[in-house]
Parts: sequence; structure tokens; C-alpha cells
Amino acid sequence: MSVVEDIRAIRGSLERIEHALCGQRTTRFDAVEVPAVECVPSLRLVEGVVADVDSPIDLVPVEPVEPSRFGLYTDDGGDRWQKCPQGWTFTGYADGSPPIAAGHVPIDFSDIQHWGPFAYAGGERNELGSAAAPYRLEQVVTILHSEGINTGLRRLKQYLNTGVCWTDGFNNPREGAADYLVVVKKSSPGRDAVVRVTVAGVAKLVELMGAKK
Repeated sequence: MSVVEDIRAIRGSLERIEHALCGQRTTRFDAVEVPAVECVPSLRLVEGVVADVDSPIDLVPVEPVEPSRFGLYTDDGGDRWQKCPQGWTFTGYADGSPPIAAGHVPIDFSDIQHWGPFAYAGGERNELGSAAAPYRLEQVVTILHSEGINTGLRRLKQYLNTGVCWTDGFNNPREGAADYLVVVKKSSPGRDAVVRVTVAGVAKLVELMGAKK
């Protein structure tokens, strides 16, 4: 047997072994038919407007809504306001200092809405409980407003002094007002005392001043 025949014999043996191990060999590839893909229609958010996923979304500003409850509020910077039936009044700064000018006329919410949002800080009559802390005179004014009693800080101080005689000329509580007023700072030369009104005191003022409406 020649060398060529030996090589052919060996090649035939290898092909038979390969066929046994791997099955029939593929010697050609048939063409594969790829199905056509239909065009996906554009997403429409609004009738007649084609959405573009890469385009920016226009944000519509939300108009601030005026709080419905009467009472005390703080604005976005921490400054204090009060809402009464007549409107909004600035009552003090975030650091505790009072307004520069006293006796402000209540203004409309549209004039102060850019300082919002406004957070409710209490003060409505129906939120007073027997264990509530004494209230500042500014808070008492707001509570009286929520009861429909038209008054202000100066008028309330005058009423406490000469109306119901709960305070003396230096804003110190008189003996008969022990259940209605609490001293926070005692009076000193050139400075009146600072008082708070108890829950019983607020209820009594609503009773007395409401009867005068």
C-alpha cells in the first residue's frame, strides 16, 4: 500500500470516528429568513402632540393655596404670622424679635404667599386643652379673632389693665387674676412685666369679650 493510500485510509477512519461522536456534519448553511419588524407608532401624550422622550418637560407652577384655619403660622423663613377673619398680620421674626412697626393692618394672603409655605403653629380655640401651656398675648388675640372678637394686641393689653383689671400699670397680674395670668418676666424700671394667659384666662376673655360683641 502506498503512502497516499495510507493517508486516505487514516482520513476515512477519522471521518467515521468524527461522525460517530458528533453526528452528521453540516457542510452548508441554509439562508435564514428574518421577519420584517413593523414600525412602532409614536407615543402620544395629548391628542395631536407627538411625545419626544429627549425633550424637557415643562413644569407648570402650582398656585399657593391659602390655609383655611385661623391661628398662628410660620413662613418658610421661620417668621411668625397670624390669620384672623380680617386677613394676615405679621407678628414677629424667627429670632423672637417683635415687628419693627406695631399696629399693622391685616393684609391679603396674595401679598405674602411668596414667603410660603406656611406651617400651622396652633392657636385655634378648639385646640385648647386643660394641660395647655400659657399663651402669649399675640396668640390670645388670634384665638379671640377665631371666636369673632375683633381686637388687637394694644387693645387687649388695655382691656386687661382697665377693662377686667387683671393687671396693674406695670402689667403685673393683680391678686384676682392669679388663675388667669402667669408672669414670665417681672417688671423692672422702665420695662413692663411680660405675662402669659392661662387656658382658664382665655376662656374667661372669650366669655367676657364675646358678650360685648
